[in-house]
Amino acid sequence: MPEGLPHATIPTPDQAVAWLSQHRYDKYLATASGDHLLALEIYAWNSELSAAILRDLAHLEVAVRNALDAELAPAFPDWATQSAPVWLRLENGTQRVRLRQQRLNNDGLKLLHSAQRDIGAAATHGMVMARLSFSFWQFLITPRARESTLWTPYLHKAFPRGTARADVAKFLESAVSLRNRLAHLEPVASASTSVTSRLADMNSLFMLVSPEVHDWITEISDVTEIINHAPVTGLISTSITQTP
Repeated sequence: MPEGLPHATIPTPDQAVAWLSQHRYDKYLATASGDHLLALEIYAWNSELSAAILRDLAHLEVAVRNALDAELAPAFPDWATQSAPVWLRLENGTQRVRLRQQRLNNDGLKLLHSAQRDIGAAATHGMVMARLSFSFWQFLITPRARESTLWTPYLHKAFPRGTARADVAKFLESAVSLRNRLAHLEPVASASTSVTSRLADMNSLFMLVSPEVHDWITEISDVTEIINHAPVTGLISTSITQTP
């Protein structure tokens, strides 16, 4: 019997299916070569690793949003408490580019208004900032259409000189996608997660936005230790089996 799973607390296979669903349980059972107890241990390990990565991602999200706001706030003070901040109305270029910028701005305004409504009349700049999703910040940089309106005049200064917008966009897209997957308790070690490369992207983004804090967060992170204590050798590299 795997360590760390007291016999009296172990769900039966039928109970595991009722709890996890047949589809989800089968992924872990296949990875465990049909061993029910090992399948549950792999599931518990996956949950522990997910929580550790999400904790590191939360630190990264805070660093990113504050770094970007630090470049927006001097030009647009208290923008988060306004109904239509100037920078969420910026557009230039060809008609096609302007239409793309308008759609991005409208989507951003919807997210901003939602955050403001959730907090109410007492909303402050910092309170609204903290309420905005990681995706909100991602889409200030990821779309190429915002290179001329936001990246070049403002946001590039949040990163070391010479940093390409496309590189930051890649790292952000990877981090947000991983966060969304783990928030829904999907397997960390799966073909679609590519966790090794995504963890590398997280580190690269953190190093760009706040290298000193990155070093400290890396020191206190549990991610590497949890990976090294996987119940099955090679779980990260071979991935948890994907069922049809």
